[in-house]
Amino acid sequence: MKEIIITNRDKKIMVPDGAEAIIIDSPDIKSGGIKKPEKNIQIIIGRNCQVKYVFIAASNASPESQNRELIIGDNSQVISYRAYFSASDSKFVNSLGKGADFESRVLFYFSGKEAFVASDDYIFTKPGTRGRFSVVGLLNGEAIAKYYSNIIIKPLAQQTDSRIDMKLYLISRAAKGVMLPGLKIDANEVKAGHGASTFQLSPEDIFYLQSRGLSEKQARELIINSLTARFTEGLPAKLKKEIDSEIKKKNRSK
Repeated sequence: MKEIIITNRDKKIMVPDGAEAIIIDSPDIKSGGIKKPEKNIQIIIGRNCQVKYVFIAASNASPESQNRELIIGDNSQVISYRAYFSASDSKFVNSLGKGADFESRVLFYFSGKEAFVASDDYIFTKPGTRGRFSVVGLLNGEAIAKYYSNIIIKPLAQQTDSRIDMKLYLISRAAKGVMLPGLKIDANEVKAGHGASTFQLSPEDIFYLQSRGLSEKQARELIINSLTARFTEGLPAKLKKEIDSEIKKKNRSK
């Protein structure tokens, strides 16, 4: 599988028809004075491709908003992993071709007084397309997050199958967040659904783990790491390690 690393010079990435690739997109301003990364990047994936796209906004990432447009060609299979640990705003627009299969996973974790606003549009323009989209958020301290995720089905996108599921975990009582999925459907022969839930980390779960010999801190970290492991499933080891490192930083903060 070919590795494509997006640099600070890239405004457009093109993946040719039939390619197998992993695209790594990690905005970072701590690079020895190198120009800041482009905040608006278009990624065009050809037909019949198998692609993993990985976006990691690390804790030292650019504070500027990050906007991306993904255009997925006919019959391509794409998994998108997006992890946010820097509270810069984000806007992703994803357009799906005929017969495409697109899975999008989003994970964010903020603490202290960080504030985060993000939105996704998943646009279905052609028939026979499948999409599964999930967002998992973790908030600690006095962090605030607003996340909007929309499925938009155009009139020609018949026989499509799509769903958004959003879950927000409030680690502290002072944290606040909004998870808002939306559907805009202009076709009549489709399957589409959405769900959103907010949870406080259960005192009963914490107590149970403490009864097994863990401290309260260890119990919370175990629950958080379990959620992270589901997100990183299928990623190369080096990228899992990078995300795990960011999770440990957030676990140490308040």
